[in-house]
This record gives sequence, C-alpha cells and structure tokens, in this order.
Amino acid sequence: MSAPAIDPRVDIGHVHLKVADLDRALAFYQGVLGFALTQRMGRGAAFLSAGGYHHHIGLNTWESAGGSPPPQGSTGLYHLAIRYPDRPSLADALRRPAAGVPWKAPPTMGSARPSTCGIRTATAWSCTATARSPTGRAMPQAN
Repeated sequence: MSAPAIDPRVDIGHVHLKVADLDRALAFYQGVLGFALTQRMGRGAAFLSAGGYHHHIGLNTWESAGGSPPPQGSTGLYHLAIRYPDRPSLADALRRPAAGVPWKAPPTMGSARPSTCGIRTATAWSCTATARSPTGRAMPQAN
C-alpha cells in the first residue's frame, strides 16, 4: 500500500545552507543571484529573501566555518534550483559579477554553477530543466 500523495499546493518555504565563509556566500546569493538580505547575525548567519518573505535562504557557519565542500560519495544537498519568473529577470542575474565562480550552462537550463559552498546552483526561467546525476546522465523526473 502506498502513502497518499502530498497536497499539490505544498511548497518549500526555505532552505538553510551550511557555508564555510558567510561573506563569500552572501557575495554569491545576494550579489550574483540578487536575493535581498533580510537579517544578519554577525559572522554566523544571514537570511535572504525574494519579494519580502522573511527568508528563502538561510546561510550559516555554525558548524562549517572554514570547512570544505563534502567529498565525492558523501550525502547531503546536491542541487538547488532557483527559478526566475521570466527571461529578463534571469538575464539580469546572468549579467551580475560572477563572484569568482564560473557559469556552466547546460542547454536545457538557464545556467548552472557550483555555489561557494559546493552546492550546484541552477538558475532557470522555465520548468523544462533536465535533472542530471553527478556523472552528467539525465535522470528521470516526476511530472
């Protein structure tokens, strides 16, 4: 017997990311992607938002200051997708300084790059992106 399906109106309110360097992470998520800083707690944490929400992204160094990305074969968040509402909004983000992190643009996505904390961050303006495994193989998607 399978579990009942989740209500389709459910969404993800926010994600918290453990980062090695808060200022570098802010340079990426705020400076490049364009999220607004809603709160900063010293050198330990920052909260970012789009549209005035309390926060969509939490960044903290509480257990990760100076750390390195997880090694191959370890568990954790692999991919975070940021969906922009339209092509002009995405183009604005793509024109921002790259904070020292190069873009890699698969043809089915707006653009993708590893973030400053080792999480692959994709930006897109549509939902037609193809999920890829760590080896680059297309992965099946649920509709």
